[in-house]
Amino acid sequence: MLGIAADRVISVAEESPSPSDIGIVDSVISASMSENTSRKCLVRVIEAMNLDMLARAVGGWVAMSSEEQTHSLLLVEHALPGEFSTILNIVRESYYSHKETPDSPEKFDSEDEVFGKVEIEEVTRASQSRERRTAR
Repeated sequence: MLGIAADRVISVAEESPSPSDIGIVDSVISASMSENTSRKCLVRVIEAMNLDMLARAVGGWVAMSSEEQTHSLLLVEHALPGEFSTILNIVRESYYSHKETPDSPEKFDSEDEVFGKVEIEEVTRASQSRERRTAR
């Protein structure tokens, strides 16, 4: 599941290997486990992926189409922006540090990039606004 998720979050040119092709899952897990904070982030992101209702309905996260997986990951990113950002950075670092991959872009803000565009402050403000409405 983590390998497929890495394939969804890394925008790769056709001539470059995908994250799952080069087997970065072990590297992502190892890097995530090196610190308590990133370990918690990885666990929360994987738990959120496992709780996806569509995934449960179709027979698991890996049974979803690539579009459904991307949508699921976007929902996780919006629900857990800080945790998702931490894991996204680890996935990117693991992928672009591999000898078979191209150099890392300076910025991940191209139109091809789907993830990493959620502003954590925006999500926090929206969450606080919802809480105020609920409290009334």
